[in-house]
Amino acid sequence: MAPSLSVSRGELVEALKMMAAFSRGKQGAETALAFASGQLTLKTGVIRKTAPADGTWDGEARVSSRWLFSLRTTLGDMEQVPFRIDGDRLHIGGYSAPCQWDGDDLSG
Repeated sequence: MAPSLSVSRGELVEALKMMAAFSRGKQGAETALAFASGQLTLKTGVIRKTAPADGTWDGEARVSSRWLFSLRTTLGDMEQVPFRIDGDRLHIGGYSAPCQWDGDDLSG
């Protein structure tokens, strides 16, 4: 089963705002996304934020911080935001970007 989560939009947006403010000007930065104990953890450098989530996500995805932080203004008014890994792409809501997946085999 492909990794997928449902994440609280309000808390996700707040986490992204805070992380974007502290990461301003860091070109090429990546954010790692991991899930444990009902929390999605986002980590960029030494900055770490969490948001409540449900689902299955046995690994870590790394994605462009710039792309991820840009989503804070585009997620609309949905209560829960779907996250999923499909091959080498991370899908969040209706958006996707290349990612590096380090976790369970995605082939089947």
